Formats: sequence, structure tokens, C-alpha cells
Amino acid sequence: MAPNLIPFGPEGLTALYDTTKRVLIVTAAGEIASFWMGPYLSQDPLFVGGFKFSLLGYPGGILPAGASPTQNIDIEDKTYVSLPQEYFRSDSVIVQTGSGPHTVPIRYTGLPDNTGAGETTSDLAKDLNKLSITTILPPQSRILPGGKGHRLILSVRLPRPEPEPAPSSVGLHFNPVFFTLCNSWISNGSIFWTIKWAKFPAAGENPQLVEVDTDTGIQFPPTETGPPVRISKIIQGYVVFGTLLEKQEEKKEGEGKKD
Repeated sequence: MAPNLIPFGPEGLTALYDTTKRVLIVTAAGEIASFWMGPYLSQDPLFVGGFKFSLLGYPGGILPAGASPTQNIDIEDKTYVSLPQEYFRSDSVIVQTGSGPHTVPIRYTGLPDNTGAGETTSDLAKDLNKLSITTILPPQSRILPGGKGHRLILSVRLPRPEPEPAPSSVGLHFNPVFFTLCNSWISNGSIFWTIKWAKFPAAGENPQLVEVDTDTGIQFPPTETGPPVRISKIIQGYVVFGTLLEKQEEKKEGEGKKD
């Protein structure tokens, strides 16, 4: 069965752009008929000139006796993209429903207080250029056993600012109570770090967070109507779990029995 457009009014549709995470979030929240199953938002990849989404679902047929004629929905679609862009509309999205197409304005978060609705794309670019924009990547999990000889290697590509050289840097951040930096080196355009446990974390202290940040020195190229928008920093977090190998656990249990 192919999905159909669900009738839905514009009052329950919102579009928000998170400038810190560079993600566009389109939401549909409100009531629809109960016979619709599996409602979802779908972006149209063939739409040119902006963003277009459709509110779709599967008609479920006759409702059982006593069932509520309506149901509440609160669904969203996330699109990771750098906005605003000069070559397509960045102030609103189109959401197609069974009630017709609706134009939904995009609300940009993190902009200065004097930012108002109705700004042009170039105005939004100027506002974003005033910010220190940070991209936070999803954290990755790592395992670091306790004891001597165990090390964890982390790495990141060295930034290469384009189109012109600009100040850039990389950094490794951790709690020095728990970690010690053993070594660092550069190879084939990347920097590597080796860390080990300075103090093995107790149950309530495990895991520990290590962050690698990159000040890219990269900015979006300027356009005819707007200034460049700078991406200042990218942060990659690593959730490091301390583990004890089998022999280490046996030794720890033996020490506990002696006590």
C-alpha cells in the first residue's frame, strides 16, 4: 500500500534551524484522524529551489467501536545542512499535506536579539557571521583497559583553510585526574595522541569524556549580496569506558578477600 497525504493545517507545522548543530528540524504536532497509521514527514529530494516536505501516512480502514476519532501526533524530520544558502530559499520550507501546500517560516536559533522575521538570506548570513559557530559531532565510544601497557590512540585531520590561509588549530581536552598524555605525533596530514589512565575510574566515574576540537579557519565563500559565514570550531567527543581484563578482575577479587 502506498502512503497518502494526511490532511493537516498549517497551525501545527514548525521549522527550526539550530545554528550550533547545523540542523533543520521540521515538526508536525497536532491532531489527525485516527484511521491514519504510521504518520511521518518525508523530504522531497527532487524539489528545486528550497526545501519541500510531505506529511504522509497509511489509511487504516474502519475503526473499532468506541475508538477516538482523532489521535495526537508529534513527529519531526531532521536535515543536516549549512544555512542560509544564496542559491535557494532559506527563510521558509514548504510542507505538502492533504489540506494543501503550506509555507512554514524557518526560525533560526542563536541569532542576535534584534533578528526579526522577514530577513533576507543575506541578512541572515550577516547575523550568523557575528556568531562563534560550533559543530558538535555525535560522540563515539572507546574502550581503554586498566593496567600497565594499555593505551588509547585518537587522531584528527589537520585543518587546511580554504580558499586562503587562516588561523587554525587542534586541541585535545580531558580530565587530568583520570588521563595522562603519553605521546603525540603528526603523520600524513593527521595528528595523533596516545593517552592512558592516570587513575582508573570508579563505578560512579566511568565512563570519562575526551574531546578533540578543531578550529578549522574555514568560512563559506562570500556572495554578491552577503558576507562569508565562518565555521569556527568542530568538536568530536569520545566516551571512554574503563574496563578490567579477566586476570585483573581475579586479582582485584583476591585482594578483596585478603581484606
